[in-house]
Amino acid sequence: MPLPVLAILAVVAGYAGGFLAWRQARRKDVEEFRSSAEALLSELTQAAAEATDAVIKERLRLEKLLAEVRKEVLSPTSERGGAISGRYLVPDECPPSPITEAEKKVLTMAGAGEDVAAIAQSLGLGRGEVELILNLRSEIERRQT
Repeated sequence: MPLPVLAILAVVAGYAGGFLAWRQARRKDVEEFRSSAEALLSELTQAAAEATDAVIKERLRLEKLLAEVRKEVLSPTSERGGAISGRYLVPDECPPSPITEAEKKVLTMAGAGEDVAAIAQSLGLGRGEVELILNLRSEIERRQT
């Protein structure tokens, strides 16, 4: 065979060999990746199962604790479906706390037509606190009596 044909065949054979080597290396990389992915998936599945078991155990512990608290705190003979016994008081049974000076001042200033911002600034209170006092006006007035 003439030399140029041999040269072309050698180049083609070189490219073909390089392509086959690349393809083999790629297959090996894909197999290694697949193996690593399967191992990782297996570890994640095991970790998820362990986490699920831990959550279930914690839920059971909390449900048991809640049942104990209900048993200790709520009386089954209550008219209200569970009056609080012992040292605990149902909100309706709590004695009203005395009205504070700040509450009195807020109500007085609001009655005089002052707006929330002016009352808050004048008394050194937050706007939200003044709004809360005004929103709870009927409760505060009930405590006054």
